[in-house]
Amino acid sequence: MHSNPRDTDLERRVTSFLFGRHLPGLRHIEVEARDGVVTLRGRVRTFYEKQICHQCCRRVAGVLKFIDAVDVDPLPAEEQAARV
Repeated sequence: MHSNPRDTDLERRVTSFLFGRHLPGLRHIEVEARDGVVTLRGRVRTFYEKQICHQCCRRVAGVLKFIDAVDVDPLPAEEQAARV
């Protein structure tokens, strides 16, 4: 928990923006804000989802800097084959 209400508010707004993209992979991204610096951590399945994370951070007012700690971890081959 942050003692700075601005950090807490910024985390909430970035998280809300990520959830608003309606991509299930983005719901598991951890958002941390410190003095306008937002760090995103977690895993997504595609580079597209990672790009969406970047765009979300750039669009939220109050984000001064963005640290990307999001990894791309595609579905295992057997899961990809099952989706075809």
